[in-house]
Amino acid sequence: MSEFTACEGLGVAVLLPCRNQAATIENVVRGFREALPDARIYVFDENSSDDTARQARKAGARVLRGPSHAPNHAPNQAVWRMFADIDADIYLLAAGDGSCDPTDASSLINALLTERVDMVVGTSATLGGCDADDLRHGAGSVFDLYRRFFGTGLSARSSIYRALSRRFVKSFPPVSEGLSPQTELSLHASELMVPVASLSLDGGQNTSERKPAENVRHAMGEVATFLRVMQVARPLPLFGVAGLLLGLFGFLAALPALFDGDSVQAGAVLSASAFVLAGISLSCGLILESLRRSRLEQKRILFLSVPALPIQ
Repeated sequence: MSEFTACEGLGVAVLLPCRNQAATIENVVRGFREALPDARIYVFDENSSDDTARQARKAGARVLRGPSHAPNHAPNQAVWRMFADIDADIYLLAAGDGSCDPTDASSLINALLTERVDMVVGTSATLGGCDADDLRHGAGSVFDLYRRFFGTGLSARSSIYRALSRRFVKSFPPVSEGLSPQTELSLHASELMVPVASLSLDGGQNTSERKPAENVRHAMGEVATFLRVMQVARPLPLFGVAGLLLGLFGFLAALPALFDGDSVQAGAVLSASAFVLAGISLSCGLILESLRRSRLEQKRILFLSVPALPIQ
C-alpha cells in the first residue's frame, strides 16, 4: 500500500523528460506504474532519434513531443512544457535513464505531504546529477557561496528526482537559457522563500575521482552557472561590482597623468571610457533589479493564488 493513501483524491503526475532512452524508458515507466498505480505517467520525448516514444507508449505512458524545429537537447524547456500542459496536485519529476529508483517515489511524496513543504529533493550518490562528491567539485561550494552572501535557501542539491506541489509548479516561470532544470527549480524555491526538504534515498557514496582536466572544466562550468544565477537572481550586486571594478580601473588609469604630462591625453581617454562603462554597468544593474522585483512579485501572487496541499 502506498504511503500517501491518506490523501486519496489527490492527483499525482510522474514527469519523465528524456531523449534517446529507448533502452531504459520501458522499464522506468513500468517501475513507476507499479510503485504509483493511480498516478498518470508522462514522457516528454525531446526529439529522440530512436524508439523512445514507442517504448514509452508500450509501457503505458502518455507521450508528449518537443517541437521538431528544436535540434538541441534542452531539458529545461521540456520540464517547463510539462509543467505548463499537465494538471495534477502533486508532480514527481524523474529521469528516464533509470537512475531514479521508482520505489523511492512514495517516500518523496509522503515527505512532501507530511513535512508541509512545496519541494522535496531526493539526494543520492547514485542519482545522475546529484553526486555528493560532485558537489564538492564545484556546485556545492558555488551555492554555499551564494547562500553565504544572500542568506537564501538555494539548495546545492542538483538531483532531478523531486516531488513538487501544484502551486510551486504553476508559478514556475519560463526557463532561463543556460541553467539546468535542477538549478532553475532551486532558484525558484529560493526566490519564493518556500520551504524545501531533502530526502536521502540511500547511504552510498560516490568514490569516483575526476581527472584534473575534468575538474578544471567542471569548475569553469560552475563559475559560469554562478554568474548566470547572479544575473537572474541578484543583478544589482553583479553589475554593481563590475561597475566598481571599472571605476577603480578608471581612477588608476588617471593617476599617471598626475606625474607625467605626456600621458594626460591617453590617460584621460582611458579613464573616461572606464567611468562611462562603470556608469552603464550600474545602470544595467538598477534596471534589471527593478525588473527582477516586478517579476518576483508576480510569481508570488501566482503562487499564493493556487491552493496549498491539504494538511495531514
